Amino acid sequence: MSDDLIAQPRPVLTDEAAATILDFLHDLVADFESAYYVQLRRHESAHDQDRDPDRPWLRKGENPGSET
Repeated sequence: MSDDLIAQPRPVLTDEAAATILDFLHDLVADFESAYYVQLRRHESAHDQDRDPDRPWLRKGENPGSET
């Protein structure tokens, strides 16, 4: 499975259009995080015990070189 969320072939965009879309996406994410901050932190805290304390970027039992 590919992690690429943009349809292939990618649409052709001007530099200005790409920058405008990027600005919109950044604003969207910032607004979403502001609106749901408490819920997002609560979810994250609930899953902290799943983290490897020596490598917190990994979940317990997860191998860094494995594909998920």
